[in-house]
Amino acid sequence: MRVSAPKQTWAFAAVLVAGLAGGGCAEPDQIITGMQMVVRRWDGRNGLVLRLASLAEPPPGLTERLIEAVYAARPMYPAEVELGAIHGLTVEWVRRDGLVTNPRTGKLVQVIDERPVTG
Repeated sequence: MRVSAPKQTWAFAAVLVAGLAGGGCAEPDQIITGMQMVVRRWDGRNGLVLRLASLAEPPPGLTERLIEAVYAARPMYPAEVELGAIHGLTVEWVRRDGLVTNPRTGKLVQVIDERPVTG
């Protein structure tokens, strides 16, 4: 069953907030102010990049804690990485204006597919 992009985004957001809270961050919304999921393909495999917007530089170790939280919530992801089917999850920190928005509406684009189109 394929889950719609907004549901996937909210599921990841919930895991990230839990990862922040578990890391001792009292106010997660002050660290992550926006999120996008970016799908890319390189070296013959797909990979997922979580593009996270932040007001300031993230605390040391936060990126690793967030990846661990996602892997704990979705154990199939690291299993597929281990098999070499996909790349490991990566996190890209940007300022809020580094997130892609719809040029007409200004709304945040939640999922960006940057994989090359073949056909």
